[in-house]
Amino acid sequence: MSEITPPHLRGTFVGWTTAVGMIEILPVGAMAFFVVPLFSWGWRLMLGMGALVAIPALLLRFMYIPESPRWLLLKGKIEEAEKVISQMEEYVKKKYKSIERINITSVETLTKTAGFKVILKKPYLSRWLLMFLVWFSYYLGDYALVSVVPTLFILHGFSVTKSYLYFFLSSAGDSVGSFSGMYLADKLERKYLGLIIMILSAIFFPLWGLGIGGDPGIILFGFLVFFTQGFWLPVIYGYTAEIFPTEVRATGMFFTDGLGHIGGAISPYVILPIAFSSGILGLGGYTSAFIGMGISALIAGILVGLLGPKTLRKRLEEINPIVP
Repeated sequence: MSEITPPHLRGTFVGWTTAVGMIEILPVGAMAFFVVPLFSWGWRLMLGMGALVAIPALLLRFMYIPESPRWLLLKGKIEEAEKVISQMEEYVKKKYKSIERINITSVETLTKTAGFKVILKKPYLSRWLLMFLVWFSYYLGDYALVSVVPTLFILHGFSVTKSYLYFFLSSAGDSVGSFSGMYLADKLERKYLGLIIMILSAIFFPLWGLGIGGDPGIILFGFLVFFTQGFWLPVIYGYTAEIFPTEVRATGMFFTDGLGHIGGAISPYVILPIAFSSGILGLGGYTSAFIGMGISALIAGILVGLLGPKTLRKRLEEINPIVP
C-alpha cells in the first residue's frame, strides 16, 4: 500500500487497511464473551473461525491486489510494471476524469542499488534499530493490555464474568482509535502523532489502574487506553514501511515490527511480576502494573517522535536516499 498510493494520501490509505482490520476486535470479543463459555470446545471454534477467514484473504490476494510497480522495476520486470501502472491509470481516469503525472525517473535508478545489504548501511541501519526499539516498547505494553489485564482484574477481586465484560466494553475504543488515526495520518507529521498519542496513553494507563470513578471509570479509562493503542497502529505501521526503500521495505518491517513482537512475548513475564509485587511509590502492585504499561507506551512515543525522520507528503524517493 505504501508503494502504490500518492504521498498526500499514503497515511490515509495504509491507515484504512489497518483500521478495517481493527474492527475484528468487537465481533471476536463478543464471541469470546458469549459463545466460548457455552461449549468445552468453544476455544476451538474461535481458532476455526480464524482459519476460515484466510480463504477470502487468499482469493483477494490473487484476484484483486496488484503487485507493486516499484518492486517490479527493481526486478527488471518492466512490462509487468507498465501493465500495472496502466491499469491504475485507467481506474483513475474513469473515476476522476483526469490524471496528474510527475517525474518518476528517480524510481528507475533503484534497479542499481545495493540490494539486501542496504539495510546495513546509513541511514537504514539506524532506522531499523530505532524502530525495533519503538515496536518492542509498544508491544511490551500493548500485549500486556490484551493478555494480562483480564487476569489483573480477576486478581483484583472482580469476577471472571465482570472482568471480561469490562474488558470487552473497553476494547471498543480500539476500533474508534484506529479510524481516528487513519483520518489524521495525513494531516500531521506521523511521528509527532505517535508521540502525542503515546503521551496520552501513558496518562490513561495509570488512571485505569487507579480505578478512579469506580466501575464506570474503569470502563471509561479502559476505553481511552484502547483508543490510544488503536490510534497508534495505522499511523506507525504506515510510518515504519515508508522509511525503508522498496528493495528492503518488507525486510525493514520484519526487523522492526516483526522482531518488536519479542516485547509482546515477554510482556506477561514483565507485567505480572510487577502486579504480584508490593508496588512502587506507595501504590500497590495492581496499579503499578498499569503504570508499567504506560511507561512502555511513553518510551515508544518519545523514541519515534524525537528520533524518527519526517515523512509527511513526501515521495518515497525523497524519504529514502539511494545507497550505492
